Amino acid sequence: MAAPFKKISGSKVEFNITIESKDLQSAQKKIVDDYRKHVSVPGFRKGQAPDKMVVARVGLETISQESMNQALNKVYQGFLQEHKIDVISQPELDFSKKEEMPMTVGIKVEVYPDVAIGDYKKIKMKQPKVEIKDAEVDDVIETVLAQMQSGTKVDRKAKDKDLIEADFEGKNEKGEVLPSTKLEKTKFRIGLGHYLSDLEKAFVGMKAGESKDKVPVKFPKDYHSADFAGKTIHFNIHLYEVNEIKASEITEEQIESVMGKKQKPEDFRKEVKENIENNKKKEAQQAETDSYTKEIGKITKGDLPESWIKKEIHMQFQRMAQNPQYQQDPAAFLKSLGKDEEALKKEFEVQGEENLRIFLGLKEVITQEKIELDKDELLRAAEQAKNGKDEENIEFERICLNIKIDKYLSSLFA
Repeated sequence: MAAPFKKISGSKVEFNITIESKDLQSAQKKIVDDYRKHVSVPGFRKGQAPDKMVVARVGLETISQESMNQALNKVYQGFLQEHKIDVISQPELDFSKKEEMPMTVGIKVEVYPDVAIGDYKKIKMKQPKVEIKDAEVDDVIETVLAQMQSGTKVDRKAKDKDLIEADFEGKNEKGEVLPSTKLEKTKFRIGLGHYLSDLEKAFVGMKAGESKDKVPVKFPKDYHSADFAGKTIHFNIHLYEVNEIKASEITEEQIESVMGKKQKPEDFRKEVKENIENNKKKEAQQAETDSYTKEIGKITKGDLPESWIKKEIHMQFQRMAQNPQYQQDPAAFLKSLGKDEEALKKEFEVQGEENLRIFLGLKEVITQEKIELDKDELLRAAEQAKNGKDEENIEFERICLNIKIDKYLSSLFA
């Protein structure tokens, strides 16, 4: 038996569907019934108005259009399910004469391409092992104390991780203060990247009360302000005080103000360590997963839908457009990358193809592994879908597919 659809490319098919009068009538009845529950018609209780009055109230054109859309969608979705056509885009529609019934509608739509995947079972993922050092726990607790500006004032030279109070201001070649570079009595910890590295390092070795003039501070090429990007600005700095922060000095009162509950320092330290461990495990698992999926992409072969590639490129450009440096001066931003838009487009295209091969490979894997969703997972997918609990839509299927992929990848660490 000939297939009810025709492949017109590696990832596009065409077929016809037929809308009968009964399909349109059924859809119109449902539309009118839905409107009847909400529209107010004088002389009738809500939900009790006759069909003709509901149609008159809503408008025949609106009812007709919505009925046609609903009938078309139902027949279209039924055709896809019956013939197991897995679509990835909205269809292109070619209507016959709308006034004639039955109505024939030509459909062209992109589908998931056929792919071939190598022996994915040879690709292994390891359960990452993480080690938490006391110094890491100390760093977190000291950061908490620094945010509370709680430390012990010391009479010694400043060093990395000290909490200091200082002034600084940058000047131009004429010796004029640059307003956006001036701060007075600001508190920060040295060496943690609150400010530019050259500026923070300049305070190391200074004691309270000391000053320095003309400290050279190099601004990065991708700095958010084009006025400073890539330039060296000279700063005058002054140090008011040096505070030492020790994790061992945190008090129960400070812990309660942060955690919202009473906790002994040793219990707080244990909880901090567990949180660090969990975060490091997640990061390590993500790195392992990224490595695994890249290998899946390498052994996946098949045609990639052109619209997907274009969409990937568009998304990458949109992300780039959100960059503050790009928004301020697109030309300067591209110059700092050493690339023009055409070069970036090719780069995004390569990345997009890699991402899609990974996705298609994983889709094939979960098919072969027969990964299914339970009731709770299906409910979560329906809630995330743009059309609520309408399970006959592309968005719902896409979300289900992503949940299946995540479920499979998570199972590899079990």
